[in-house]
Amino acid sequence: MSRVQGNKLYNNFSRGLITEASALAFPENATIDELNCDIQENGVRVRRYGFSNIPPSSWSDQILNTYQPGEIYEDYVWAAVSKNSNLNFLVIQVESTLHFWSIEGRSSGTKKSFTLSLTTYLEGTGTAQDLKTSPCQFASGKGELFVAHKNLAPLRIIYDEDTDTISASKVTIKIRDFVGLDDGLPVDAEPTTLSTEHHYNLMNQGWVTPSPTNSGTQITSYSMFGEEFVYSNNLTSGPIQAYEQHSNRYPGNNKIWWSSKDNNGHFDPGGLEDMFFGNTRAPRGHFILEAFNKNRGAVSGLYSLPTEADTDRPTCVEFFSGRVFWAHKSDIYFSPVLEDGSRAGQCFQEADPTAENISDLIATDGGHIPLPHAQDIVALKEIGNGIVVFTVTGVWYLAASTQGFSALEYSLSKINEIGTTSFRTIVKAESQIFWWSETGIHALSQSMGQFGEISGKFDQSNITESTIQTFYNKIDENARLFAKGAYDPASQKIVWIYQDNGGTNGVYENLLWLDLKLQAFIPWKVPALSIAGNGSTAQFSITSVFKSPYFAEGTEDETFLEFPSYIDYFDSLSNNGSFITLGNFTDKTYVDWPDNKQLTLLVTGRGYESYIITGYESLGDGLRIKQAPIVGAFFKRSESSVTESPTGEYTVDNPSSCFFQARWDWANTDNGNWSRQVQAYRPKSHIFVDPANPTANAEFDVVYSRNKVRGSGRAVQFKFSESQFGHGFELLGWHVFYNAKSVP
Repeated sequence: MSRVQGNKLYNNFSRGLITEASALAFPENATIDELNCDIQENGVRVRRYGFSNIPPSSWSDQILNTYQPGEIYEDYVWAAVSKNSNLNFLVIQVESTLHFWSIEGRSSGTKKSFTLSLTTYLEGTGTAQDLKTSPCQFASGKGELFVAHKNLAPLRIIYDEDTDTISASKVTIKIRDFVGLDDGLPVDAEPTTLSTEHHYNLMNQGWVTPSPTNSGTQITSYSMFGEEFVYSNNLTSGPIQAYEQHSNRYPGNNKIWWSSKDNNGHFDPGGLEDMFFGNTRAPRGHFILEAFNKNRGAVSGLYSLPTEADTDRPTCVEFFSGRVFWAHKSDIYFSPVLEDGSRAGQCFQEADPTAENISDLIATDGGHIPLPHAQDIVALKEIGNGIVVFTVTGVWYLAASTQGFSALEYSLSKINEIGTTSFRTIVKAESQIFWWSETGIHALSQSMGQFGEISGKFDQSNITESTIQTFYNKIDENARLFAKGAYDPASQKIVWIYQDNGGTNGVYENLLWLDLKLQAFIPWKVPALSIAGNGSTAQFSITSVFKSPYFAEGTEDETFLEFPSYIDYFDSLSNNGSFITLGNFTDKTYVDWPDNKQLTLLVTGRGYESYIITGYESLGDGLRIKQAPIVGAFFKRSESSVTESPTGEYTVDNPSSCFFQARWDWANTDNGNWSRQVQAYRPKSHIFVDPANPTANAEFDVVYSRNKVRGSGRAVQFKFSESQFGHGFELLGWHVFYNAKSVP
């Protein structure tokens, strides 16, 4: 039987991991499985470097004797602290304490002497244990830091450069009472008896004595700066009583008392009777209440009224358009435009809406925006000309006007039915936002028109649906809930870190990269390391990841100049004390957790396997049985110098290694359809002409090997792998010489 022969060159492997493809129609340039490899922009596949701490590192610091590795819950870069553009703090929440470092460079982050105990600010039903099981959310603006947590009073933190200290204060979120109370009356009803509820509603609609007196009921009010004060209101001679004395009944909820005055400007109850107000309720909102502790009795003097108290506090905070935005359950509260954070909780219209003269809402006022159909707001993220509002049941967009956010002009629209439960998976990457949900990883970007971005319009997609949905579905709910992501603008990649399935110890061993330029997913895994002996224990794990543009410039560690990145990782160590230190993927010996002498504990490191397995190659023909007797592999030469020992033996630096294997007929186990693994990186015996000047005299830049492959089948896959210490690879591509039996 005659045979068909042909060659095929594979020189671009840029699509990354794909799990959603047919065994007969697998896309080219993709892998069906891979781990611990990276993709360069030209499609070259390389082994990742090992994860290593940065020595010497002043980030290494004992922070809490009771701290356990894996308990860093949240970190945040507080930029332009105290309005100083050159001063930036890294803030890390460890259980119930905030720690602060000044960011001075990769190897010079100075831990500040001050910390902040969050237990001081517990409210509602919150306990110290709640702070150990859930993270804070942070935002910064006007040089100040704002903190939100469901069991804490909202916080405002200020740094004093002169004294090198911080001060924290509670932010009491206040709103005008536009709701009032259910008094059981039709809007236009005028009762003959005055219930406490109706009395409150009338006062909240402006039926109060025009001027405070020296006697009467004590009423609480607030200044425009949120300062609380108490004044007396003489109810017996006020407009409510005057109307009742004239009409023998009390005014309805539709009447405005100051619309009827005599020639002297005094209230005329008789004139009010002659006016028709219909069944439209009069303006409300005279009283200003604490949003989560509505004590209407205190502000009105009607102390028999019950207090409405929430058991938790805002969980989200964002700074946008000169304002602080807070989110609680299904409500958004926004401050007025701020000069500083002193008015961060004044989420109300400054002018009394029931006032006779000045009652208008103005653009710079604060306010309250309910989302009645949302279930639990998870995060607020500024993007474009507005804020994306993430909830458990969907995603909304709070759009500002072209002049910025205004209390007079904004819009709120639902843009996605799929929400999230994990705010830390939400990543803003320039003009896009990505997040994890129960159904996949979603992307949201502003729609483009003829003249650029269309404000308030978005394109959205589930980017795992046609790529790695099977891989994503294997990550369990708990791992997704505590996953965390960050964007690296230097490489234009997003990384998410997550625990192993079922993990509850906060040890993040897994990384999932998304290369935005290539639209490729790349999985990594960093093994956690535990050591016991001599009375000390150590556990290393990537416990947090943060993004800081301040690390890309002026670094003193030349190693990092070769790997531009804005992302760094904190790892933890416990060794008769508890530490955190900074690290990254820079170890060229291909070892995770190498020597950590700066932490007083020598760790020999852990090896890891790197591999890629190609998709199914059937050459578009599922009928013919094929062979691949010759596979040629191309690698970039890694050796740059050679040294001669006293015995005359030569040693090269940076040696590479890569094993190759063929797999036939979609076999997922070695049942005889896998070829033997062979070393594919095989440089010539003498790659340098002159050992005295090796770099300039290397004979070639590409290492080529010709590999014989046994076996046959209708489809074939190729695996390239390496797990040795000290050996990496840069796989440029390969070519295959195919034989196929002719169809009879």
